[in-house]
This record gives sequence, structure tokens and C-alpha cells, in this order.
Amino acid sequence: MVRGNAGSWRTRVPSSDGTGSSSAVAAQGSTGIPNIPQRTSAYRPTKMWSNQNNDDANRAAVRPRRNTNYRGDPNSEYFTQHVIGLEDEANSALWIMDIPTSVKATDLFSIVHVGAVSYLNLHKPETEDGKCAADLAFKQPEHAARFYSQIKSGLFLHGGQLWGRYNRNGLLGHNGPQRRVIWIRAPEDIMTEEYWRGYFDLYCVNRVVGVRSEPVVKGQKLMEFEFVRIAGQAQSCLQAILNDEELIEKGVSAGYSRDPCEA
Repeated sequence: MVRGNAGSWRTRVPSSDGTGSSSAVAAQGSTGIPNIPQRTSAYRPTKMWSNQNNDDANRAAVRPRRNTNYRGDPNSEYFTQHVIGLEDEANSALWIMDIPTSVKATDLFSIVHVGAVSYLNLHKPETEDGKCAADLAFKQPEHAARFYSQIKSGLFLHGGQLWGRYNRNGLLGHNGPQRRVIWIRAPEDIMTEEYWRGYFDLYCVNRVVGVRSEPVVKGQKLMEFEFVRIAGQAQSCLQAILNDEELIEKGVSAGYSRDPCEA
């Protein structure tokens, strides 16, 4: 799968537990950075991570303000931007239906070319003969409108026609540089998928669906990681890196990259 202008994207290979998480191996690189990632950042793990890992020090202290299955921080920007009954013109979130069970997140992303995606949640069918559904939200409502128009005109995936509507749990549009793709440049001895997946798993519950790498230049290597969502995943992983003095002192830099779904 090729995504972007340079390098090649490669879909994630899930681990044996089906989560896609993996652990780094090896001892220590020439930079002095342990090749087994350590939690050295001043950034605290997300509430969802803390709740799932029984971390009482960081566990969410308050309950959500309305009925929801959301297990993260109810005070987060992500949660507070959702508005029940939001008008379609201001709504960035769609509910996609009749998705064949063979479809994966990467397949859905591959047909989106209208604008940056905020998040994608792919839901398994509730019955054996059912189909999947998905929450798909964009950064801007006009991008959701464009994709909704494509669905109404007839959009097919894995031989099945997709159907959709605006999500009743609407999402307000949001500006800013945040994307669900981040780039990392660092000494080549820690620039492996295993190291960074292990690092990400120390701070948040995440799912990486694409990885791209560039050739080594003067001992430095560039990699990009594509997540299924901005909030709680790409954003959290980037903040962990930028607040990790040990990594920064060793020459690690990072930032947001262009979303392959952007027009």
C-alpha cells in the first residue's frame, strides 16, 4: 500500500493478542538510549490507558457527564467537542453502515480523499450474518459533507455499497495543526517499529495502521506513524515525545505529518 509522496506505507501486522501492540527488544544503542523503551516523559498516560492498566494514580477521577461508552477523560477536548443533536451543517461526524465484514480500517481510509480525518472507529457486527458499521469524523464539517455526498452518489467497498448518515453524537469542527499522522526523526539505532510501538504503548491505548520510513541520512532516520485517531493517540504520542527530555537531548525530534486522506 503506497500512501503519501515519498517512501512506502505498510499496513500494521497485529500481534498475537489482536491489539497490534508489540514490545521492543535489544539492549542499548550507541546513543545511550535504551532500545527497550522506558517511560521517561513528563507527559502522563491518558485516562483510558490508566483505566485499562489499573493505574490508580492516573485513573479518571470523575464520571462522564452523559450516558456514553467513552472510557477516556470526560474533561478532554475530544469529549467536550461532541454535541448530541448537532445540526448537519456544523457536524464533522458520520455514521457509516453496511460495511462488509472483510473491510479493515486501512480499506476505509483508502477511499477517503476529501480531508483530514479526526478519528475512525470500526464496529464489528452484532450478529453472525450482520455487517460492520463505523464512526468516521473529519476535522471540518465541509469534509464530512463531501464524503457524505459521495456515499449518497454510490460508494462501494469490497463489493458492497456503503450507506451513511450524520452521527447523532455530532462533532464540532476544529482547526490547528493536529493530524493522526506523526513524524519522528532520531538516531537510527532506535528507529524501528518495535521501539516506537513499545514507546507509544507506555502512554496511551493506540492503533497504528500505517508506517513509512525514509533511508538513513548522516546517522538519522525519519519515520511516520499513522494512527486511527488524533485525540488520545497521535496527539498523545507526540506530546509524550516532545516532553521526554532524555529523547530530546539525544537528538529526537517529532511533529505532525499530512494526513493521506487530505484532498
